[in-house]
Amino acid sequence: MPRGKRKSTAILVDSSMSISSPILLPRLRILVEEKIGLVKVAKVVLLQEQAQNYAKEIAENGFLPVIVHDDLDVHFALEVMELVYNEKIHILVIATENENLLPLLVRAQELGKEINLVQIGNTTNSGLQNAVDHVFPMEVS
Repeated sequence: MPRGKRKSTAILVDSSMSISSPILLPRLRILVEEKIGLVKVAKVVLLQEQAQNYAKEIAENGFLPVIVHDDLDVHFALEVMELVYNEKIHILVIATENENLLPLLVRAQELGKEINLVQIGNTTNSGLQNAVDHVFPMEVS
């Protein structure tokens, strides 16, 4: 795709996923930029107790660590919602297994957002997989 026509992409990673490992984040970003488009926003939502171990490495890999005190799923959904209503973002790439996001993802598509799911290893989540535009498998090895 020519550089000028690439759509702006946001990556949002649920820290409960193994992809949130600082070792794998650069691979995720490369995959997204090669297959989808220019990454404008890259965030990892993580709990405060994880922050002291991972926040620095996450930031060093070009992702913004979003540190929350509790209810990771709720905060992840809020981050998704913020990106859905950001007019500068056209494509969302999410790494999560949380099926509670289904209504939000359907709403995002109604608003014209393209939704992509990163599938980690052999995990299968048919509800999420059926609700998104594309599924990108990624091995954790």
